Amino acid sequence: MGCSSSTPDDAFITSRDIDRRLHADSQVCRTTTAKLLLLGTGETGKSTLLKQMKLIYGAGITIEERQGCRSAIILNICTSIKALVLAMETCKIPFGFESNTAKMSPAALAEMETCNCLSAEGDRKNPVEAYARYLYEKEGGFSGQTGRVADAARYVMNVDSIIAFSNYEMIPAEAIAAIKAVWQDSGTQYCFKRSNEFQLMDTCPYFLNDVDRICQEDYLPTEQDVLNARIKTTKITETVFKVDKLTYRVFDVAGQRCHRKHWAPYFDDVNSIIFMVAISSYDQLPISLKNLRNTPVVDSKEVFAAICNHPLFKRTPMILFMNKIDLFQEKLKFKQVSQYFEEYDGANDYESASEFFVNEFLKVNKYPKHIYRHLTAATDTQQIKGILDAVQAIIVQSKSPDHIWIDDDTSEAALTNTEIEKQISKDRKELQKQVKLLLLGAGETGKSTILKQFRLIYGSGFTQEKSQFRCPIVFGISASAKTLVKAMSQLHIPYGFDPSSIITAHLPELDAIQSISSSDTGDTQVSNHIVHQQKCSRDEIAKHVANLYVTLGPFLPSSNAKLPSAVETIKSFDTTLGFRHYASLTDEAADAVKLLWADTGVQYCWTRRSEFHITDTAAYFMNDMARFCDEEFEVTDQDILNTRIITTNVTETRFQVESLIFRVFDVGGQRGERRKWAQYFEDVSALIYVAALGQFDQMCVEDDSTNRVMESIHLFASISSNPIFKQTPIILFMNKTDVFEEKLASRNVSEFFPDFAGKNTVKEAGNFFLAKFLMVNKYPEKPMYMYLTCATNTAKIRSVLETVRKIIIK
Repeated sequence: MGCSSSTPDDAFITSRDIDRRLHADSQVCRTTTAKLLLLGTGETGKSTLLKQMKLIYGAGITIEERQGCRSAIILNICTSIKALVLAMETCKIPFGFESNTAKMSPAALAEMETCNCLSAEGDRKNPVEAYARYLYEKEGGFSGQTGRVADAARYVMNVDSIIAFSNYEMIPAEAIAAIKAVWQDSGTQYCFKRSNEFQLMDTCPYFLNDVDRICQEDYLPTEQDVLNARIKTTKITETVFKVDKLTYRVFDVAGQRCHRKHWAPYFDDVNSIIFMVAISSYDQLPISLKNLRNTPVVDSKEVFAAICNHPLFKRTPMILFMNKIDLFQEKLKFKQVSQYFEEYDGANDYESASEFFVNEFLKVNKYPKHIYRHLTAATDTQQIKGILDAVQAIIVQSKSPDHIWIDDDTSEAALTNTEIEKQISKDRKELQKQVKLLLLGAGETGKSTILKQFRLIYGSGFTQEKSQFRCPIVFGISASAKTLVKAMSQLHIPYGFDPSSIITAHLPELDAIQSISSSDTGDTQVSNHIVHQQKCSRDEIAKHVANLYVTLGPFLPSSNAKLPSAVETIKSFDTTLGFRHYASLTDEAADAVKLLWADTGVQYCWTRRSEFHITDTAAYFMNDMARFCDEEFEVTDQDILNTRIITTNVTETRFQVESLIFRVFDVGGQRGERRKWAQYFEDVSALIYVAALGQFDQMCVEDDSTNRVMESIHLFASISSNPIFKQTPIILFMNKTDVFEEKLASRNVSEFFPDFAGKNTVKEAGNFFLAKFLMVNKYPEKPMYMYLTCATNTAKIRSVLETVRKIIIK
């Protein structure tokens, strides 16, 4: 065998030839390939534009792709109808609400039965909203409404689980009928007109108006269906197509805030940037919890400014698509731009308003480069084709040899790239510093109070918003007083009744009382049995004596003479309007509540509160009426902790302790709110589950056959045994120990839980309930921590939360 050798000169020549070929290849690549970035905030139409590029310049949308889009379209229908039903709850709009009410003047509405609901300044400005809210609350809210549409609405809330068995390929006939009934309802249509107040897909009417066609067994989505289908972009997608001699590589990236940190690595060698703005979102309320002051259009402008003025792009052609002009033109008919942008003083027509928004974006550019702009409707193929041809001409011109820009100052680009990498690294570290906590539990267990304690102990407290709690406090007092009056009637308790003194004084005379009342009650034999049997408890005697006395009249002779008038005043309280109408109590109302709470019969009624529904903190406010009835009373932190406001949406609270950022999500615990939970189950660092021990003697509001603690145990079982949380630490707060201890003095746990055989103490009863919670957990290897808590006691909860924080960090 032989071998050949090469000299150093030969090696040098070979290396130089390779470099030349690589350089030539790169030059060819630079002149034959164009890299486009498709940027913009969420739901501006980027993915739709990409579909149009494939349709116009690529291989089109294949049969397989159209078939694959079917399940996404059906899911869009289900998501849209559920969003509308939830919005009917949030906006308080009854089904069947007539949209022609919008044509009525405030004066005409005021003459109707709703005149008392127009007292607030905001309601006078929006009388139709006030009228809708009045009717909604009058009918008993979402659960209280009856009729075909209300039943259909409750059905569609579970429609996605119904069609999940068919992989979203088919909607059953009864579900189709329910969806159509809800969508065609006049109240739903009015709600849709207010869609700027909640998150709803823009293509909602496109699909809901055509449910019959889409739900056919042989349905094959059309190209227009595919263009209107909403599939959330959660990753980077690259689409390649060739036009003449130029190959285009288009990168579409997710626009939501959490995904923007992934943009930077794609900033190199960009030939052009297409930035999309949804101009129709000018009236949309902000969806992000991070920046509540920015509408989507303002958010888009800030992102555009950051991209447009980036040193890497100071000579890169920018093409601005002001998209969704079809929706924009429709909204301008009934939504004034000046209502959302005070600086706008032009006519509310398409030409003037669109020019205003275009100029708002153009003026943020710091570099002397030209920005091409187009008003577009991304779902209109014919219009987009003409615009994309113009865009292609811009890109071809920018790639010609006379227009290729090579920056001699390469250090700037290198420095910028280094900064980008540093920023990406910083973003990753910031994510690692974040801790996501989920605060779960059934209704009225104290979750919101614990969230307030987080803010008080680790956050900024309530300094800026204390005055906002005045109305909820006054409303809570009024509602509690009215509840007590109703309970006195339902439980047959006379005002002025004092069981300790009356039973002692009149036990020998009960037979005489029975003879007076027997004609009314017809219960003499039962009375004799209850009173004279040794097995009868003192509480049972008190209940029966109260029942006998109330037949003689609701007021005992010794009761306050002013009390009947006070009761009538409280009965007249209108608590259907919500707390914003309760800035203060009148002197008459305040005196009535004080008289009511001072009555011995009402105090006895309070001890039996497990038999009706009233907030646990009612006594806190009633016992301090003198302070709360003062028009100038100052709200304290303890007042806020005791204030009950029903959680009907998801709230996120952020605070930083040392180097960690805690994100705590609190969601409504009522049965109707739990369907919102699942979307927050991802990336959870720890679960805090709150159960109220003080509810052991109460039944559920939604179901009077289920004990409230058992409801909490069943819910805990489904949460703790969810595979998603197989290794997620769970922190169990057995809350309301103060109420629990108070009730144990007069209530035996065994009355409600026959399997309880221990002493009726906080320790033994608490351990009994703790064991019930622990035994339903399917994953015993999972970390679980338990605490007996009183959420309103800041001193005690502070030490518990500090321990919890250390557990989470560990």
